[in-house]
This record gives sequence, C-alpha cells and structure tokens, in this order.
Amino acid sequence: MLQVSFNYKKFLYNNKWFYLFKIILFCFTSSILLSCGKPKNYDFVPIAFKLSLPTFIKINTPEEISFSSKENYDENEFGLITATKLSNFAQNWSTNKTVQGKLVIFQIQSGNALNRFIPTSPAKDVYVYLLPIPSGDSIVQQTRNNGISSTESVVVDGSTIDTFLSLYGINSSRDLVVLSMDTSSSTNLQYCLRLYYTLRYWGFDKKNIAVLNGSIEQFVNSGELFTTTTRNTQIKQEFSSIKNLFVDNTSLQATLGDVIHILFNGNTRFEKVYPIPAAGVRFLDARSTNEFTPPNTNGQTNAPTGKTCQAGSNCKAPIDGRLKGAIHLEWSNLLENPNSGDFRFKSKATLKTIFQNAGLGGIGYIIPYSRIGFRATVPLFASIAILGFPARLYDGSWIEFSSLASDQNGIYSNLLTSSPWRTDRATLVDSLTYTTATGVIPTFSYPTTSQFSTNSNKIIDDDKSYIRGVSSSSGSTGGATGGGGNACGG
Repeated sequence: MLQVSFNYKKFLYNNKWFYLFKIILFCFTSSILLSCGKPKNYDFVPIAFKLSLPTFIKINTPEEISFSSKENYDENEFGLITATKLSNFAQNWSTNKTVQGKLVIFQIQSGNALNRFIPTSPAKDVYVYLLPIPSGDSIVQQTRNNGISSTESVVVDGSTIDTFLSLYGINSSRDLVVLSMDTSSSTNLQYCLRLYYTLRYWGFDKKNIAVLNGSIEQFVNSGELFTTTTRNTQIKQEFSSIKNLFVDNTSLQATLGDVIHILFNGNTRFEKVYPIPAAGVRFLDARSTNEFTPPNTNGQTNAPTGKTCQAGSNCKAPIDGRLKGAIHLEWSNLLENPNSGDFRFKSKATLKTIFQNAGLGGIGYIIPYSRIGFRATVPLFASIAILGFPARLYDGSWIEFSSLASDQNGIYSNLLTSSPWRTDRATLVDSLTYTTATGVIPTFSYPTTSQFSTNSNKIIDDDKSYIRGVSSSSGSTGGATGGGGNACGG
C-alpha cells in the first residue's frame, strides 16, 4: 500500500497564503495597538509575527516615558519605592509580584561595601547582587562620539547593556529590577539614577524598574530591612535582549544639536533635531551656585578626564557659565538632608512646589544638565518618575558644551569661529566667562568634517540601529575609551 508522508509544518511555512494570513492578522493586531492607548513590550503579539515580519518599533515621546508617582511612596510598585515595599517584595515575591518574572535587586556601591545583603531566595525567585561601579567607563557611563566630538560620560551602547543583562540573567520584559544604594552617598545615588535612566533609555518599561528611596545601610540601621552577611553568587539565566522589547525611548536623550537648536529658537540648519513643542522647553541647571554663576575667570569646571594641559592634571574647561535662560535648581535641593547622609527624595507635594516655584510649569518639557550628566539625573528622575512631567537629559552636559568653544588664537581649540557648533556665543550662554589662565586649558581638536557636520546624532542613530538589529550607517559607537570622572562632580 502506498503511504504518503505530508509535512504539515513545512506546508504552512512555504505556502504564500499562510504568509498572507499572518500579514492580515498582524495588521489587525496593530489596529488593536493603535486603539488601546499605550501598551508596552507587545506581549500580546505572537512570537511568530515578531520573528518573521518587519519589526514594529514603538517610538515613545517624552510624554509617554514619564509617569506620576503615588502621593504616598509606600504605595508605589515601580519607580520610587520604599523599604517597606522592597521588604514585602523580597520576603514573598511569589505572592506580591507585580510582573511575570523574577525580582532582581542591585545594591550599588562605589567604594567599600556594607556587606549586609537582602537575602537571595531562588525558591522565591528573588536574586540580590552587589554591583560595584568602577571609575571610568562602566554600565553607567561610556566615552562615545556624537559625530562632532567624543564625550566621556554618555549612556552606554546596546551591546554593553545587553552584556550586563546577560551577565545577571535579566529578562528585560518580565523581571522587576530594583536599584538601591548600598551605602548612603551622593555618588551611589547618582549611579542608581544613571542606571535607571540607562535602562529606561534602552526601552525598559516603567513597571519593570524601581529605585529604593534611601540606602540599604540606612534601613539596616533603622531596622526596616532584614539582611544577611552572605553574598549571592547564583544567577537564574533568563536573559532577554533589549532588542526584544521593540521599544525606542531614545527621545529621553537631548543631543548637542537639540540644545543649540532650541537656544537658537529653532533657527538652525541642523538635521535630525527633535521637534520643539509649542509650549517651549526649559533648561534646568543642577550644578552648584558657583558653576551656575562663575565668580571669577580662573575656571570653575574641571576639564574632561584624560585631557592634559600645561598645569598637569588640574585642567579646566575653556568657558564657564550656563545655558541661555537656564533655571538653577541644585540637585541636592530635591533630597531630604544630603548633608546629613539622608539622600531620600522629598515628598511628591514638596517636589511639585519646588518645580512650580522654579518656573518649570506650563512648558512642553524640561532638559536637565550638570557637568557630566550625573547630578542632572536627580531632577530628571524627580520629573519623569515622581511628578510625571516630561523631561529629556542633556547627557553631554557642560563638559561637552564648553569644549566646543572657539579660540581664534589657537590656544585651546582648532574649532573655526564659523563652525555652527561653536558654543561660546552670548546668544547661547549666560554669564559667559572665559578661563583666562590658558595654561590650565587642554587642547581640543576637531576634524574639519565634524566642525561643519549637519547633525550630532551619531549616538542616537547607532542606538536606533541596535534596537532594530540592523547595521548603523554612521559607523561604530565610539567605544569605551577613557575615564568617566567622579559622579560627585557630575
């Protein structure tokens, strides 16, 4: 008897009608997406469609990235959470879990560790890791080139973030990642918030990431957290790449081109700049008073790490001052009592009053900046994860902006005065102050092609390409080459 073998699976995947059916169903699914608000991560889309059809990337605006915290931080399940909530999560995650995956807690430390750890419990799907942050390039900063110049402390590239997630077995769409200071310090707080910014930038949904309001040390001393001296070495390998999120949150970063374009009221010929909202934009300077309003010409801002000058290691930026029209809101003013080691955020009501009194209401979004973008993450987080007010971080901050000052005498830069990227202009800077001791200024050199480039979006372009799994037309990301400086002066 003749037997006929029929490969049903092969027939489906080779049949053009089956592909047509998939396309129709995918279009139907997309229509649901457009009519249902703002779902994230696209968990409802079958994996077959994600793999075999052109990838649909959700491009989020600053408004879509920001969200409002509960008035009582104890009620938050993501964003800013309290020791009470973290304790409830850690002790019984299977009952209290807010996402499908595991609970991953990082105790972030820049110096000597506390050596007291929230207990890891694989049986409860709870994993706790001490995360030492070294100086220089790390998971919170990387030296990258934006097409004009290299900046020492910028959000890390896609391969670096995926390597980090893989190392700890993190599923970017299912797990809850909690970032906490191990010991109380401004550096550890800024590292936590830089990593929060990094994960959100790379597409993490708000429900998959949280920051502890305070430090493990603080809550051990007050008896609010149970800890052990045993450090965890176990990893549950459930890594999922950020590419699988199908989300583009790169609008969270404001480029050099965006900043200059805004300061010129949209009157530039730059390409790829982010649209300026009708309600306008305000710059928020999170630095100290002396940095905001320079008291002298001796140089208030340390030059980028790794730069040399005649003075040796004590090099200074060529200019000081502030972005035109910037509002001064020093980062520490948003915290309870940093001078006494209490780095918790103030209440939501108090933060709202501070922002309103500073004139930060009634606009499209704010752009915080500092020296290297570390201190600026404090108002950024307060804005996008507590107040629900849209914000974009000028990641290059003053260290990038000041390095693009021109000098007709060729002392500190070969940047031509006719370059559209020249920043020492009264139309761009308030309290513009030149560092007169030229021996402390390092020499900056820019290729002619960069000096007259039409955009500064190389980093954004590279990152968008990584999300989409395609080769970037702008080349490499610039790599991790150079130090990142001290977050305390960030």
